[in-house]
Amino acid sequence: MFYSPKSLTASTASLFLMKIVAKDYHPNGSCAPFMCAIVDSPDDGDTKLVIMFEDSDYTAVLSLDYLIRDEDISNKYNGHHGEKYGQLRNELWDGSSF
Repeated sequence: MFYSPKSLTASTASLFLMKIVAKDYHPNGSCAPFMCAIVDSPDDGDTKLVIMFEDSDYTAVLSLDYLIRDEDISNKYNGHHGEKYGQLRNELWDGSSF
């Protein structure tokens, strides 16, 4: 699908600006494999740790900034909507890693 700059809302445009800084595949033993990525999110100026399982309904997003600075994994700073990061699925699961 092609998007012209005029057809993008502010939130949609910022999603397209997400940048995958690093990613890696984790086979996870006998459990479900997942991709782990560090993603710069211009939406809120925060760097996220995105954990995306093979099943499209399972994505976890944590603020890497809060993890490092405050060692905080609470929902207070990590209540991010995983579906917002679904656009990264093809790029994360493309069979390559950095």
